[in-house]
Amino acid sequence: MSVRLRAATRSFAAVRAVDAVSLELPRGSFTALVGPSGCGKTTLLRMIGGLEPLDAGELQRDDGAVAFCFQEPRLLPWRTVLE
Repeated sequence: MSVRLRAATRSFAAVRAVDAVSLELPRGSFTALVGPSGCGKTTLLRMIGGLEPLDAGELQRDDGAVAFCFQEPRLLPWRTVLE
């Protein structure tokens, strides 16, 4: 899957978590987002994964599944391991 962001922006109240980020992630590439706590890394990943909408800008990604691991454990108590 390839991902392309152009001027992607996301705000929460008066806080701009992601401010006009543009990047391209080619299929098969390995990318690490590094920065201090609170700089928008998780918000950016959630936007790419479709869990957060963009307030402005453009997101393009190939058809296919998107997957990532959360920083904290996210168990689903109503499911078993096999489900």
